[in-house]
Formats: sequence, structure tokens, C-alpha cells
Amino acid sequence: MAHFIRFGFLVLALHLTATEAIQCLSCDSVVEARDCRRLVTCGSHEICYVRRLIATNLKQYYKLGCTDKNVCIQEQKQMFAIGKRDTNKYSSPAESGAIQSHDRKARDTNGDMTLCLQCCESADGCNKDLCGSPPTTNRRCLTCDDVLSPKDCERLQECSRDEFCYVHKGINQNIATFEIRHDLGCMGERQCNALKLAYPQACVVCCNQTDLCNYAACDKWMPAAAPTQVAFTTRPTTKATTTIPTTPPPQVVINGPDKDNYMNSTQLTCVTSPPAQSYTWKFNGTGTLPKGITSQQIGIQAGSVAGVDTLQIASLTEAQMGTYTCVATINGQTVEQSHFLGINGEKPTVHIEKPPVSNNFAMQCQVTGYPVPLIKWDFIPDSAGSHGIPPGVEFSDEKFQSTLFVKTYNPTDHTGMWYCKASNVVGNALAQVHVP
Repeated sequence: MAHFIRFGFLVLALHLTATEAIQCLSCDSVVEARDCRRLVTCGSHEICYVRRLIATNLKQYYKLGCTDKNVCIQEQKQMFAIGKRDTNKYSSPAESGAIQSHDRKARDTNGDMTLCLQCCESADGCNKDLCGSPPTTNRRCLTCDDVLSPKDCERLQECSRDEFCYVHKGINQNIATFEIRHDLGCMGERQCNALKLAYPQACVVCCNQTDLCNYAACDKWMPAAAPTQVAFTTRPTTKATTTIPTTPPPQVVINGPDKDNYMNSTQLTCVTSPPAQSYTWKFNGTGTLPKGITSQQIGIQAGSVAGVDTLQIASLTEAQMGTYTCVATINGQTVEQSHFLGINGEKPTVHIEKPPVSNNFAMQCQVTGYPVPLIKWDFIPDSAGSHGIPPGVEFSDEKFQSTLFVKTYNPTDHTGMWYCKASNVVGNALAQVHVP
């Protein structure tokens, strides 16, 4: 197809100072640039890049990361020269926009052809929407627990529509040195306000103006030398009055995703105001939590008006999908809040591991996706004949993989194209290898 052989080149000019190291998405092979969830800090002379490639099986994929600015410009010049047909048409790669070429010499080190190369340095993570990758619609935030600095956080999270990026910077009293640590991620605005109440002497910021806005939101904050005291001013009265204090009812909210990806580590946070004396969790109405789940009550500072308890799910599977209820005991009163946690549907991906062909050999088809995909094999022989599994073949199926065994290789029966297809309610995927 004609659009497979278009090369797009673009260098977005910026004005970052030499001392500011940009952060870029970095992944070796993703279906879309927006699927990359790893953020790295580049060198002082590096910028972000995206490369869209097409493999020999005509599947397109993206590479992202950091590259030397001069190397990017030079490579674009070389590719520009390949595609240039009129020497007077463009004066530079930056002016050319998208350059068309029908020369297939622009290839990656693995032999796959480059369809587009774009570089940028406009903002951290600026390479997420380049080279024709569909733009993200939700806010992206750094997401890490208990790191010394946001610079140490390399994971991204795409928040839900009603969530904000947040950062909590404060002294970790569980560490002997009382280090300043950071928690970052996505959180609802109401939960963030409760977190601010829970840690009045820390920096808690929620933001949604830009992607990665929680990176530097607490940079200027430093802990106070002593707890701050809040002064209350009373209005003078001309006669004695009796004031009956009123206590607001206890509040409890649960922060966490409604859905997360299969096998991901995820966390729910129960925030109460005032702090609870005890927290317990229920799952689907029972007091027994599934395996792989731990809870921890977070120590609170003096003067806090809210308490926090976290529920950590090591690996989200069907066994951990359900309704979680935080039960808090506050001054003899029991309050609770429930939250349903589901699993995101994911379109399957397929990869076939092809071994050297011998008298007997095995091929393994590995898949991803959720719900767990159904795996099927098919075969079209090189010789005349219809498709279908030939004799002398056995299968061993497991979750997310299927292994095909050829007991005795017969070129007449087994030479041809082997296909592995994975399907679920979200979509289908197909991979193929030729034997021998």
C-alpha cells in the first residue's frame, strides 16, 4: 500500500536550557506510541524520538526513547536525501514536513523499514503523539510509591477521566533517617483533598493542567522545623454564651482505579476523617481477602485530621476482581465504603517462537490479552491441498500459550505456513511462520 512507504520527518525546535535534561518515553516495540509506559531521563545533549517501522510481515510498530540531537538531525538529512526528487523543493529536513520516498534503504538495524522518524524536545514525554500514533485522551501521570525523587520514577499511568495527577512529598517516619520521600500517581480530587488533611505538614498537590504535571509540583517544598500551629480567632461577645460543639460525622472514601490491566500491581487507598483506630477490609462481603493482597495502615502525623490505610494487590487476576470494602472504626463508630475493581479488556497480541527444524521439533505460540484469548492453530501446505492440521502433530495448551509438537517431521506433510490465532471479545490477532 502506498502509505506504507511514506517517511515523515520532523524536528520540533525548542528552547530547553543545557542544564535541563528532558524525559522521554522509552520502549523497544509497542503497537502504538501511547502504549509506552516507561519514562527515562535523557542525557544533556539528547532529545526524544519516535520511530515507526514496518516488519517483513507488514506489521507496524513503534520505537521510542532518547537520541543525540545531532544524530537525529543527521539521520533525517540522510533519509531526506533518499526521498528528495526536486533539489530545489526543500532547503532542510525541518522545512520538508513529511518526505515521501519509494526507496527501501531506510531500514532499522534488524532489517525492518522505517516509515517515520520524528524528534522533539518541547516537553517531558513529548514523543507520545508523534509519527501518526493516535493521541492520548486522558491525562498521563508519573506513578511510583516511596521514591526519593520524581526523577527516580520511570512508570507512567493513564488516569481515568475524573482523576488528577498527584504527588505526596513528606518525611517517611518508618525510615530511621527520616528521609523525604515521594508518592506519585492518579487520584480523584475528593480523595486528594482528604490526603491533604491526613498530612497537613507535607506537600500534597493534585493537578491536571498538563501530562506529568506531578513531576515538579512539590520541588520547592521543604519540611517545617516544627509542627505549625493553627490560630483560631474568636469574635468578642458582650455577654456570656454557651457553645455546644458539633462533631461532623465520620467520612470514608476509597481511592483507586475502577479497572486495571490484567496481572498489573494495583493499590486501593482508604482515607478516613477523622483518623480511625482500626481498619479492616472485606472482599465481596466476606472478611477473607484473596491471595496476593496485603493491607497496611499508614502512620499519621500529629495534628492530622484524617487517616489512611492501603490495600496492595500484587497481581490482578480474576481471583482479585470484585468489590472491596474498607471498614473503619472511629471513636467507637463503624463506617465503611465499597469500591469495585475490574480488569480492562485488552486486544490479543500473538508471537510464535520458531525453533530450528529437525526430525522432531516444537513451536510455541505466546499470546497476551484479556479476557484470556482462545488460541487456535492452522496450516497451509506448500504442496497442493487444503488448509488444516496435518497428521503427526500434537498440542499442549496452557494459559496464554500453546505449544505445537511435530513428532516426526515429514517435508511433504509439514512444509508450509503455520498460523496461530488468538481471539477474545475485544479482538483478534494472527501470527505466522514458514516451515522449514
